[in-house]
Amino acid sequence: MFRKFVLIAVSIFMLAAAVDAQVLKTTVLSAGLSGNNRYPGIGENDRGERLAIWRWSNNGMAYSWYRDGKWTKPARIPNQVRTEGDYLGSDIVADSTGRFHAVWELMDRDCYYASFKDGAWTKVATIPVPGKYEGFQIGLDIRSNDELVLTWTGKPTRIMKDCFLGFKNKNETNFKRFMNVTDDKESSSSSMLAVDEADNIWLTWKGEEFGGEEILLSCVIKLDKDNHIIKSSFKQLSGEQAGWSFLQWIANNKKGKTMAIWWKNPGYYARLHDDATDKWSTIHTLPIKTDRKPDFSMWSKVVAHNDDFWVLMKDGKYIPWLIKYDGVKGEWGSARQLTYDAVFYYDIYPGYDNILIAWCTRKDPSQVEFATVPVPPMIRVKSVGGVVPQTGVERSFFRSYPFNKLSWQPNSFNVENNINVTYYNVYRRVQGSGDFPETPIMSRIPVATTTYSDLTIDPQLTYEYYVTCIALINDKEVESPITE
Repeated sequence: MFRKFVLIAVSIFMLAAAVDAQVLKTTVLSAGLSGNNRYPGIGENDRGERLAIWRWSNNGMAYSWYRDGKWTKPARIPNQVRTEGDYLGSDIVADSTGRFHAVWELMDRDCYYASFKDGAWTKVATIPVPGKYEGFQIGLDIRSNDELVLTWTGKPTRIMKDCFLGFKNKNETNFKRFMNVTDDKESSSSSMLAVDEADNIWLTWKGEEFGGEEILLSCVIKLDKDNHIIKSSFKQLSGEQAGWSFLQWIANNKKGKTMAIWWKNPGYYARLHDDATDKWSTIHTLPIKTDRKPDFSMWSKVVAHNDDFWVLMKDGKYIPWLIKYDGVKGEWGSARQLTYDAVFYYDIYPGYDNILIAWCTRKDPSQVEFATVPVPPMIRVKSVGGVVPQTGVERSFFRSYPFNKLSWQPNSFNVENNINVTYYNVYRRVQGSGDFPETPIMSRIPVATTTYSDLTIDPQLTYEYYVTCIALINDKEVESPITE
């Protein structure tokens, strides 16, 4: 009997130790701020800096900046348009220069944009969305040329809701171009987006009515890099399930795979799209369960890191869990409990060598906490960039030949991070002709060579050049993107 008691006690101890090993160590980012701190957003740039923002009681939005291994003291974002009201969703991305871009929403009123770099915020701007801003979910992503893409729910008419996209080029101070993606007689809301490696947009949302009948379905559609809707890509992701589904999220791994997730009583579900087959997988049931909450807080989020996808969700007791989908093996891992404490809202971001997670506790005064989950470093290769040519003339006995000579230096990011660059590709376009072509004018220049002479030019035209890098990573060649 005593031996049986000891075995049971040891088993309980080992189980508790296993859970303790999974629970994350956290940093309280909102320490020192009075009142409730809620609805965090989190992001990281290529420098390894991190930015967190959140709603600070009725003081508007607060932030903390991580650099040199530590977080700054939390402070209020300056120059805010309005501080009181029901702030909810926010999102953060970082561009190729390391600048953070942040958006956040004031429910049923407005949404706002500001950027942050080297400790300084730009002036907060109200995004001039068409119609009435509805809210409850706002999403931001970025294209390879640093163009920002925004999605939100609005009311172009008095009753029906629609899901919109907004665009901001890197030299613009605010979003200026908008499109209504779900513009029809039905109602749609709670959109989220992901940009893939070809700069296409994947948009998911909750379809609220179909054929005049209120049916809540998770839907998805794809837009090409020129923002044309690909109608054949439309799919009702949860169409095979009976009943309502909503609170959907989406991510793309920049390698031809897109994952969409959603909640439907009593749990969470996922589907994976493979560009190689242009098909969606069957619906996968995730292991965490939760009933419908009065505050609709059954949020789940998904991000992609290298080949893999990471899904963040919470159970019926508001405890957050994390689960990984191995993109190479095509297998789901085990769910991991992240904390013992109940949380209300959270955000997740794929950092260089960590999955970043921020959440706000449910107990008043609520606090914003931050934690990381280590992962293999993200595959990143940076281009040399635009190269200005030197024009010359090669003379022979009978005639002269104009040429453009290029010279460049290795990208310091690749050098400092020991990226194994093996070749360079040179792309050329006529000034003002649009994007660089997909095929380089000269490919696979050995890495020891940092010059190239273009002998096929028309002296009446002005040319622009861009040099990308090809690196060998995990026995696979990876080419850096063209970012302008």
